[in-house]
Amino acid sequence: MLGLWSLTIASASASGTATAADSTITQQACIAKSGTPAGTNTYETSSSCQTDYAGVVYFNLKDAYSAAITSGTLTASASAGNVNIVLTAGAGDAYGATTGFDSQAITSDANGFIVVTQPTSGVAGSSTLTISVNGAVLSTKTIKWTGDAASIAIHPDSITSFIDGAGEDSVTNLGSADFLYVIKDAAGNVVNWSSQPSLTGLTGSMLMHLFPLQQLLEWQLFKQRHVDMVIQLFQLQPLHLVVQEACN
Repeated sequence: MLGLWSLTIASASASGTATAADSTITQQACIAKSGTPAGTNTYETSSSCQTDYAGVVYFNLKDAYSAAITSGTLTASASAGNVNIVLTAGAGDAYGATTGFDSQAITSDANGFIVVTQPTSGVAGSSTLTISVNGAVLSTKTIKWTGDAASIAIHPDSITSFIDGAGEDSVTNLGSADFLYVIKDAAGNVVNWSSQPSLTGLTGSMLMHLFPLQQLLEWQLFKQRHVDMVIQLFQLQPLHLVVQEACN
């Protein structure tokens, strides 16, 4: 019996050489500088980092045979800001980013994080991160940041009609005078705001009371859906006000 063999000769072995197609290199959720890099999502997180937060890129390097890369040199350079390559994540890794370039010898499974700090605190901006293995570029990422809050505006979909005689502790009247606001930085980017803004320059014979969010669970179903929709579409934050007449 005769047998026939078909042989293919490759120009070079692909074993042990990292490839972009077989590796995972994705941007994760941003972290506070004191936080620990985390996340192994295989999809990109496109949200901008808030000011003073750090960008995080997860990497898991593989060759064409889906085998882990166990040798070589991983490098990362940023067009702005500083970078830090970490194979074992820990709290405060962002503080280890002191220059715009970092390198790491690969001695075992090549997976970990690259942390990128904001170029200028309080100022909206971006940085292009270039990731290479043994001099060959595998991926580039653009990480964006928002700046400090510079403006606040009341959205026109806010409810501005007030129920006569409504008391600030009357749950049935909640939602009758709600304002939706959006806070932006100087570049026009929406800024997340952890607390409600203060109220000044009030006019008219009325008192205004800020109501904690957890006390608003008994809103009318229609109003709750309305607010959720506006927040989702416009990335707004609700400012909940209940009005009480100061005099009859």
